[in-house]
Amino acid sequence: MIKGILIFSVLCLFLVNACSSQYPSSNPQIDTKGSKSPTPVVVRILDLDTISKTLTPLESSTFTPVVVATQQVIYTPTQVPPTQTQSPLVTSVSSQSSCTNQAKFIRNLTINDNTALEGGISFAKIWRIENVGTCTWSMSYSLVFSGGETMGGSLSTSLSQEVKPGEIIDLRLNLISPLYAQPYTGNWLLQDAAGNLFGIGEQFNLPLSVTIVVKPPVTPNHL
Repeated sequence: MIKGILIFSVLCLFLVNACSSQYPSSNPQIDTKGSKSPTPVVVRILDLDTISKTLTPLESSTFTPVVVATQQVIYTPTQVPPTQTQSPLVTSVSSQSSCTNQAKFIRNLTINDNTALEGGISFAKIWRIENVGTCTWSMSYSLVFSGGETMGGSLSTSLSQEVKPGEIIDLRLNLISPLYAQPYTGNWLLQDAAGNLFGIGEQFNLPLSVTIVVKPPVTPNHL
């Protein structure tokens, strides 16, 4: 850029001198013979190196970048704790797991199997059984319906007394015979405080049952 300026200055000087030679001064020197003498043209040879040293170099405009402070936002995902699912509450009632629930049928005190009854008759079924296991049957034990015909009986009846191993209890149900003439059977099992079912038989899984036969209604003879 500096060399360009120097070259431009030399050209300007050269043009000035050229113009001076083309247009002479208004007071030309007249020699003794009455004729004009030519104006001498002075050509100056410029020392570019010297001139360049004397010139003050233009300070290059330095561009100072404007630093804009930007705050970097780092996104940190919020850790949402996993949804806590509450497990169903299981109430474990100890049923004396070190012992066994076993029952033995002794006899029917009322209504033997296949007893014929009229329809709609109230009756009581009583089983006499023995506790032949090692668990004590508390009054939290119950007699529960397990299948067949309910005959109007309760689906669950708590024991009326505590029964220790080797003791006997009479289990009673109040029932009603159905109206239609046919055989009916209802089954009940024992249930401990933890909900475990047990009964009689060799595997102690057979129910206490009641079987009746409802008689057809009697048709009166018309004369």
